[in-house]
Amino acid sequence: MSGKIKDELTRWGIWHRQGNVARHLWYSSKSPGAELIKTQSGYHDEYRQELQTLSEDEVQKLDKIILVLGRVDKNRCLVLKRKYIDLYSIRDIAEEFNLSKAKAHDLTQSAEAWVEGAIDIIVHS
Repeated sequence: MSGKIKDELTRWGIWHRQGNVARHLWYSSKSPGAELIKTQSGYHDEYRQELQTLSEDEVQKLDKIILVLGRVDKNRCLVLKRKYIDLYSIRDIAEEFNLSKAKAHDLTQSAEAWVEGAIDIIVHS
């Protein structure tokens, strides 16, 4: 698995933690947690340039891929949301899913690899 997918997922998470949260499918606009997530996201103006490297189309492409993953395996989909949008650590993921840290790490890597493979299929088809 390349580091590129982790970079893309990181930017995907940043995009969702911004004002874009309410516009997209992970949190409804009426979610009381959406404002809290936006204010506690750790986002600062100096990250705005990095944020712009993913277009809305690219974010929507990743959203669709991750939602398909959710149909295949809900846990892997949720792990990506937790890690990249909610900024959970591997330890936090392990606790939520009642796994060892090693298993949580494996689950996270598996989800990242699945997304990377789906992107490769789209690019090469």
